[in-house]
Amino acid sequence: MLIEPEFVSDVIEMYQAGASQKEIVEVLNISYCQCRYWLKKNGLYDPKRRQHNISFARSKANDNKRNRSESQMIQNLLNQGFAYVSGYKNRASECVIRHTACGRSFERVPLYFKGECPLCKQDEIDTKRQLKRMKSDEWKRKAEEQRETKQKQEELKEYHRLYDAHICVWCNKIFTIKEYEEREGKRNVYTLSHCSIECKEQHKKFLLKRNRNHGHHRKRARKHGVEYIPGITLEKLVNRDGLTCALCGGLCDWNDKRYGDCGPLYPSIDHITPISKGGAHTWDNVQVAHFECNSAKRDRLDYICGA
Repeated sequence: MLIEPEFVSDVIEMYQAGASQKEIVEVLNISYCQCRYWLKKNGLYDPKRRQHNISFARSKANDNKRNRSESQMIQNLLNQGFAYVSGYKNRASECVIRHTACGRSFERVPLYFKGECPLCKQDEIDTKRQLKRMKSDEWKRKAEEQRETKQKQEELKEYHRLYDAHICVWCNKIFTIKEYEEREGKRNVYTLSHCSIECKEQHKKFLLKRNRNHGHHRKRARKHGVEYIPGITLEKLVNRDGLTCALCGGLCDWNDKRYGDCGPLYPSIDHITPISKGGAHTWDNVQVAHFECNSAKRDRLDYICGA
């Protein structure tokens, strides 16, 4: 007598409940031949029956699988610092999860959940944005302060440029660049040595004439065949002998300038022995004299001032 195995009753029960042979084979872990044999043996086999009908057995297996997945999901959440709240259907559907650190709940799909709280992450992002905004505001404030400081410095520089006192090197007049710009009609003048264009032209003529005089000494010494030492200037001679005229004994005046030329009291280089009489252009043959006295002496050896 053939003894039926224990799974035959499960096969019959599941087949009568609507399960297909594939479902029965998967649930009971038997072969298709065994399933078909015992169904034919009990007169239940239907060759026209579809193999993929949804059945109670499949639903029950899915429920068991869902329960196992839910418990595994809860354990995984606990390991990551989260707790399951409600709403679990399957791994691909959303459910409510609570972060144990911050105590806030949110919805996430367990299948794609990466173990991080979106609310805490958003708070971190907001904090970074706030710090970045504060840093940007600090940079803007510093840049604005630098612009204001630079503007004040430029205004102060412009004020000093316009109203600082200058002394004309020709007429010794005290003036400002503001006065010069208003008088001459020029703009953006930064350095000035003369109070007007007229003083500048007069000083230029004086320097040209003085240079011509020095060149005249060299030419005369070469013409008469006497010794000539370069570098003898009126300033050096005044530093050596002072401003006392050697011919009349009076004081010379640097500021005595008439129409851009030397005045009578302006100092000049006088040769003790004139070059035309064989005198050399050397330091021991030069002395300081008034321009008027030097002009009156000419090339005389026996000149007496006032005679």
